[in-house]
Amino acid sequence: MVDGEFEVRNGNPKFLCRDGPARGRGETSSQKKLCFTSTHRDLLARHLLELSQRDDCFFVKFSVTARGGMFLGRCFLTTDKAAGEVWAEYKSHPTLFCTVQDDDFVLRFRELYTAYDDLWVDDDTKSPEVLAAAFRLKATLQEG
Repeated sequence: MVDGEFEVRNGNPKFLCRDGPARGRGETSSQKKLCFTSTHRDLLARHLLELSQRDDCFFVKFSVTARGGMFLGRCFLTTDKAAGEVWAEYKSHPTLFCTVQDDDFVLRFRELYTAYDDLWVDDDTKSPEVLAAAFRLKATLQEG
């Protein structure tokens, strides 16, 4: 297990984190982040550790506990090109699943995302109260 290579940050014990060399040099990360899921925590941690050692890596993290049987991981690289190339490498991995999230796009919906925090009562049921509150919030948000 490679957990010793990662640390808890900002008092949030839900994720183990590690800086990449680019962060140490004061560079910034691309707004395209790699989002990984796997049912194998140790496998995910090993791959994120390897990615964190790339010269263009800014930051990686992974969840300590599974959600729906899946562990979540994130990798922030310095360029969109690097994020796309790594995504292409992992697209066909047999047990790690990788997508790209555009943080510039998602940022517009962060407030709405927070409103939906307790939306799912179970796998199939949405809370009517949360839906109503989110509907009211959507009406107040500006069109983007």
